[in-house]
Amino acid sequence: GNISGLGLTSTSNLTVGNGVEVTLDDNATLLNLEIQAGGKVTNTSGKTLTVSNITINSDATNGTGTYIETDGSTLTTGGTAVVNQYLGTTRNWYVSPPLSNAKATTGFTYYRRDETAATWPSVTVGASLTPGTGYIALPETAGTAITFTTENGGTLNTGNVPVTLTKSGSGFNLIGNPYPSHLTWTAAFVNDPTNTALIEP
Repeated sequence: GNISGLGLTSTSNLTVGNGVEVTLDDNATLLNLEIQAGGKVTNTSGKTLTVSNITINSDATNGTGTYIETDGSTLTTGGTAVVNQYLGTTRNWYVSPPLSNAKATTGFTYYRRDETAATWPSVTVGASLTPGTGYIALPETAGTAITFTTENGGTLNTGNVPVTLTKSGSGFNLIGNPYPSHLTWTAAFVNDPTNTALIEP
């Protein structure tokens, strides 16, 4: 549904549950916004969503919660933004922080790709994570969520997120989705034979 019909104020808490889609058809100010696993919030062009805190969740049953910011829309967070991404098993998972100023949290072993040296250096707990850079996260416990939290005034990633790529011999770069939503590759990009030859899942 549309947010204008919900009667929300700056002291309101809004929880968007699994299978529920909320569209911002008007500017809105909230105290707390929680998007549960399987929920979706879309901020439309020209609208501003102001929240003190925003949390996006993920679980094994309903997948991930999603926040989509379209061109010309704005999200302002005065407190913290938290994105939880569910990791079902104790294997290597490819992740990238969907918000700025995130740090590597406890409960995981992290690695990043150093393309020029063709190595996988470890990333220490507490180290800053760069949006768009791909990391390997190995959970210590199955069925847990990796939590990305903004630090020092960080926000959810929106707009262009540049990633510096390097090329040495037959090396490769590990990059990741830097947004708090799914990423759709356009057919024009993926179906281009030159691009297809360069991309692995």
